[in-house]
Amino acid sequence: MKAGIAAAVALVGTLASSSALALDGNGLLIQCQTLIRSMEGQDPDTYDSGRCMGVVQAVTDVLVLYQDKLPKKFCVPHDVTYGQGVRIVVKYLQDHPSLLNNHDTVLVLAAYNDAFGCV
Repeated sequence: MKAGIAAAVALVGTLASSSALALDGNGLLIQCQTLIRSMEGQDPDTYDSGRCMGVVQAVTDVLVLYQDKLPKKFCVPHDVTYGQGVRIVVKYLQDHPSLLNNHDTVLVLAAYNDAFGCV
């Protein structure tokens, strides 16, 4: 079990620090808006859609699978869908434009914390 916890923390850390995949909130917002249009049948699926879904899906999976084991408590429901996650992230980014210079995975974490704050 400790190996699983270490892997989860390493994944979040890698996502948050990888310069090869590093994007800020500005890029993530554009990509996730493209994904929402794609989900609504307005735009074809593109790289932007896939990049947004990958970031949101990875963070969601780590938080849901390891939420009781991570150093910081995140209360993401087990039944949240990736589409819901994308919409939560877009709303958060639109509501907090001053934070768009931050790393994309950090912003996904902040959006989930804002939406699903622990009681």
